[in-house]
Amino acid sequence: MENFLALEITNLSKEFKTKQNTIHALKNISLNV
Repeated sequence: MENFLALEITNLSKEFKTKQNTIHALKNISLNV
């Protein structure tokens, strides 16, 4: 059960980082236009 929880947390943090990167990319694009 603990392993499952750790896996979930890892996946969530990966998703969060991906979303952050996407937001940064969109900001950069909107600044460049």
